[in-house]
Amino acid sequence: MFRSLLISVVISANLFGWPQAPKDHQAATDAAAKAAKSNRTVPPTHVSIDSPLLTADTQPVPPESRNNTKGKPLPWFTEFTQPEWVIVYVTAIYSIIAGLTLIAIKRQGNLLKQQVEDAAIFNTQAATVASGTLNAIQTQAKLMEQNLAAAKENIEIFISRERARIRVELESLELNSSPEDLVLAHEVRYRVEFFGLTPAFIAEGRIRALTSDSPEPDYSSIDVPVSLPSVMTPSSPTIAKRTFLFPSIKLTQAEISSIMERKRFVHFSGSITYKDIFDRDRETKFRYRWTIFDSPIGTGSMSGYWAKAGKESDNSQT
Repeated sequence: MFRSLLISVVISANLFGWPQAPKDHQAATDAAAKAAKSNRTVPPTHVSIDSPLLTADTQPVPPESRNNTKGKPLPWFTEFTQPEWVIVYVTAIYSIIAGLTLIAIKRQGNLLKQQVEDAAIFNTQAATVASGTLNAIQTQAKLMEQNLAAAKENIEIFISRERARIRVELESLELNSSPEDLVLAHEVRYRVEFFGLTPAFIAEGRIRALTSDSPEPDYSSIDVPVSLPSVMTPSSPTIAKRTFLFPSIKLTQAEISSIMERKRFVHFSGSITYKDIFDRDRETKFRYRWTIFDSPIGTGSMSGYWAKAGKESDNSQT
């Protein structure tokens, strides 16, 4: 570094110039030039010169004194104290300051470059960490979704095991064909049964029983309300109910014969709505059709069974 600094000083000195000749020497040279130019023949003139008065400054220097002065050499640093060397000193100082400034700028540039490289490395590492964190969060979110789905499934299993259920069971339909039997009305008998571990809060029950020439159920018929307790519990007994056939409460012999010949059909349908202990709305829906066996069993009656009819949603529990 010292060698670079010395080279900078020398170059700067050359740029600004080395010390100039003294002004006295320059003035003497100019006077000689002017005397040479004026060395021409001049006509003689009479000049009267008065003798000047001697002063202390104009006293001639004795030869001894001149000899003594020449015998004392000047110090070696006297030359560097001349005014013309000021420019060199100032230039050297500025060169040193410029060199130090350049060194500081280079050092600061290297530091800035290192900081940029460190920042790039840090950003890369941060991006990698962020990507890994995001993947971990996504994986954890999927696991949470799976756990949530499993928890919901477990809850549904628990509710399904503990909830109340209501179903309707029908008894065999008695159709007497003997003229001597006195039957005031033909009716459908059914049972409302409760099963489950928790209570059911009954909202409404509706049924209908009718005869029709079509094997398909009649959805336009009007349901009849059925009386049920407001709350049914596991200890509630089975509720036996009955309802008359419509439109004919008492079937004629011709109607009974049409039923036995599968020309007329008996339909029974309805629904019961309620809430379980988990405050969920529930509904039991049912739709049946009385179906005659191929051959009668016994005397005076035609045996058959109640078969589910209609759409799948007509026989369901929610």
